[in-house]
Amino acid sequence: MLSKDNIELQFATNHIGQFLLTNLLLETMKKTACESRTEGRIVNVSSRRHKFSYPEGIRFDKINEKMGCNFLSAYGQSKLANIMHANELAKRLKEDGLNITANSVSPGPINTNIFRHFSFLSGMPLTQSLTMLFASKFYDLEENFDQPFQRNCNLCDGIYTSGSSDSM
Repeated sequence: MLSKDNIELQFATNHIGQFLLTNLLLETMKKTACESRTEGRIVNVSSRRHKFSYPEGIRFDKINEKMGCNFLSAYGQSKLANIMHANELAKRLKEDGLNITANSVSPGPINTNIFRHFSFLSGMPLTQSLTMLFASKFYDLEENFDQPFQRNCNLCDGIYTSGSSDSM
């Protein structure tokens, strides 16, 4: 499925949206960080599923093609792009001497409507039970996540974290 801009829908939604928002806010963030002498933070939401991207990584030459049957790899590529964007942005901001960090994070499983286009899943008991599983996982992460990341965020720049020992 393609977006209205003729970009593979998961890539458009999961990466291009974040990328565009970040770039639209970046000049304001730079100005604010300089004037207030307060650290700015850019956090891209990624996923551990970036590991399921295509073997060659991001298929920039095929970004305008329908994903076909491999939606997991398409999703993985979109989340890999979030991580790569944060890493590159962190490098550039540091080179420019700006007091803004850029990182990427996997919040863990969260109940979303990601499967809304897969009607064969909509009535399955497994799909319906995910709400309780995902919600409890999310609250557990919320309670514990700020310990390693938020308090020590001034030490972090250009990192990926999933709230566990996993890293890229």
